[in-house]
Amino acid sequence: MIFLIIASVLWFGFAYLLSGNSSFNFGNKATGYIGSPETSILYWNIIYTLITTPFILLVSNTLLTRFKSLQGS
Repeated sequence: MIFLIIASVLWFGFAYLLSGNSSFNFGNKATGYIGSPETSILYWNIIYTLITTPFILLVSNTLLTRFKSLQGS
């Protein structure tokens, strides 16, 4: 979980390096364009991972806690 927090904080710099601009668009008309369609796919995969992983961990932890409390009763 700490890794996800650190990755989220460092994401702005990483996304800037991938896209080459601060608006994070991957179009070749952007000023200072260095991105590519493959870079755009990588960018969105990382975004989806950073968003969904905490929710998956939260649901998993909640379910495990509930099952443990049911076994203890």
